[in-house]
Amino acid sequence: DAQVGFFAALLFGLNPFVTFLARQGQFEATLVFFLSLSILFLLEAQEGDSMKHAAFAGLSVGAALMTKLYVGLGIPLVYFLWIVSNHSHRKKSSNSVEQTARPTLALHHLDRKKKLWSALGVLLVAAFVVAAPWHVYMTIEHGNSDPLFFIESSALFERTIHGVEGNVKPLEVLYFINQLFVLFPFGVAWFGHGLYRVLREKRPSWDLLGIWFLVFFLVFSLMRTKLAVYLLPMLVPASLIAAREITKVTLGAYSRRGAAIFLAGTLLSVLWASSQAWRNATKSVISRFLHLQLPASSEITTFLPLFVLASCVVGVWYLSVRKGWIEHLRPAIPYLLFVPS
Repeated sequence: DAQVGFFAALLFGLNPFVTFLARQGQFEATLVFFLSLSILFLLEAQEGDSMKHAAFAGLSVGAALMTKLYVGLGIPLVYFLWIVSNHSHRKKSSNSVEQTARPTLALHHLDRKKKLWSALGVLLVAAFVVAAPWHVYMTIEHGNSDPLFFIESSALFERTIHGVEGNVKPLEVLYFINQLFVLFPFGVAWFGHGLYRVLREKRPSWDLLGIWFLVFFLVFSLMRTKLAVYLLPMLVPASLIAAREITKVTLGAYSRRGAAIFLAGTLLSVLWASSQAWRNATKSVISRFLHLQLPASSEITTFLPLFVLASCVVGVWYLSVRKGWIEHLRPAIPYLLFVPS
């Protein structure tokens, strides 16, 4: 609803990482616009003329392909996986329906399935119409008609398997998990729980957003070349899902303990995001303990303020659950998240 959309816009639009990149004149902000637009049209396709909206989604995907190489192809993949997931869930649901209702239900299910696959075809054709002419021309003009010209020029395999330009991170597959806490501290706790609920509930529109996040998250996590900017397309569905949970908690949907846990988790995320020195010291202390070594005094001195503040957050969380403070804080939770931003 409008409140979820408003909170999501604040979570995304007030994010310093997002506003910085939007002012840099880089293509990432434009790419995210076209990716988001394509998902919007796919969501609207569930409500109205599916073929028309699928064509608009395809045009948006084509524009994304003209903005940043290959990334736009993630949207057709998301939609494909969503169709498979949606069809599988509906098939299981139909098995529980009474025998007398099955013929009608089966016909409706088959008709919907055909429409979804047709919409995917329309999307791909529209994207091809936008992106193919320039890619074909460049392949002929500069790639000696080599069909692998763009793959070789972009070092796609090298980026995926070996990593390029020194952008292989020590955290490897955990890199973007850490980046979510660093670059999305006000929403990450709500989003984590919200994604779990979205995948359990199997509501089609929210399911599409969950799959959107997971596809981009998994693909970029498996690639060895990693940049923080790759997180940007993931922050749109993350903001929407987090905003849904924030709205729910203000309406009393969470228990006292649950609301306090996620508010405390948000505060801990903010602490983690607030200082690179604290993060480095924490990693060093943990590494030394794992190797049965004592941390250096400089590491302890740097780590100590984070430990004290985190202990204070845990203490306040415990008191809020015992004393019921969270009930008074529920209506103010969005302001606690957005005023600092």
